[in-house]
Amino acid sequence: MQSTKLGFIISLTAEKDQAAEWKAACETAKAQCQNVTDLQKAIPILLGIRLRSDQIPWRAACDEMIQGIQGEEFFTNPRYQAILSA
Repeated sequence: MQSTKLGFIISLTAEKDQAAEWKAACETAKAQCQNVTDLQKAIPILLGIRLRSDQIPWRAACDEMIQGIQGEEFFTNPRYQAILSA
């Protein structure tokens, strides 16, 4: 169930009419998160992808996927603030 939700979040993000870089970020996330059963465990993977990339579409795609898992808490949680401002 949880992995289905993650796949749904990633597919929604990938289906948007965005740059190829955005879609590539989603495909990378899908590949790296495919064996994750607990959505919370996907967040460190997505943050890792985000931190390794200097491309804005990649960061935005990862932000959207994490927000889909965490909800608004992603933007208000102090733990994520440092990463968002990096």
